Amino acid sequence: LLRRMPVLERALHAGSARGEVLVHVAEQGGRCCGVLISFTTGGRLATYQIARSLDHDLRDVGTLLYACAIEDACASGLTEIDFLRGEEGYKLSFASRRREMWRARTAYGLAGRAALAVVLTAERCRRFLSAVRPR
Repeated sequence: LLRRMPVLERALHAGSARGEVLVHVAEQGGRCCGVLISFTTGGRLATYQIARSLDHDLRDVGTLLYACAIEDACASGLTEIDFLRGEEGYKLSFASRRREMWRARTAYGLAGRAALAVVLTAERCRRFLSAVRPR
């Protein structure tokens, strides 16, 4: 993200002005301990990126940021949170139920179909190698 900071900063300001981007910041004693960037769409809060201190005494700052973002989202009338990709266990601690999501991918043209085939093959190989690697 640091390489793209000027572009990110413009996008954050534009999205924030429209009420579509939320930035939650955790501070302790004037020191920034964590930042959560989220966006809103279709009545849901989608968490995009979190950066947090790895200091042991601040180990719960990520949970605090998510809790504040969810509380703000509920207060503004949003009805869902989307943690986006991944099956990390902490995500289940914020919800009373879970909904299965499906991903559809498509490609256009010969080059696009070839690129998609390469991506899908690489993903299958990675899953296969993960399953057969020595424990």
